[in-house]
Amino acid sequence: MSNEIEHRNVSGFSGGIEFREGEHIVFEATNALLTNERVFVENRRLKRKTKKNESESFWLESEISATLPPTSKNGGKTSRKSTGIKLLVFGIILVVLQVVPYTLFEINIIQNLGTLVESAYFLSSMLGVTIGLYLYVGSFINLDPHTSLLFSIPTEDRDLVAIFDGWDSSEAEKLGREFRRIRRSIIT
Repeated sequence: MSNEIEHRNVSGFSGGIEFREGEHIVFEATNALLTNERVFVENRRLKRKTKKNESESFWLESEISATLPPTSKNGGKTSRKSTGIKLLVFGIILVVLQVVPYTLFEINIIQNLGTLVESAYFLSSMLGVTIGLYLYVGSFINLDPHTSLLFSIPTEDRDLVAIFDGWDSSEAEKLGREFRRIRRSIIT
């Protein structure tokens, strides 16, 4: 396979990777690439800012022989939007059922049931609103579930991080497995 064929729009990114003689792709994903000599991960800083320096690559790379095997870690949280909305609506309905009769007719219906019931009613309405709002807003703030692979490079002051969607990603496991296999064959 020629370098031109392998150089074509690898993983949806154009350019930035030049293959050496005899180097071939072993594993390819949207944000990581493994060859028989090097590992490439997406340069995540370029995604966050506008590319000002044209010489800056979309890929960060390291020699497999100089890189330690990756460590895998799950991160992020599952969305609890639906639970948050249900609790928020429940809490708001309880508040409205107490506030509307009081403001329109100056009657506190819950007070007639006793102070213990009134306290429990107030507590459940406020907890519903507070926890529902917390879960709903938190769903927008937290990262989605993902698996991170950390490639440590002891000879340099940097690490390579590849992030895959979902916890215990099969792509991340496959990349780690292939990396270890190639590293064993290079080192021995």
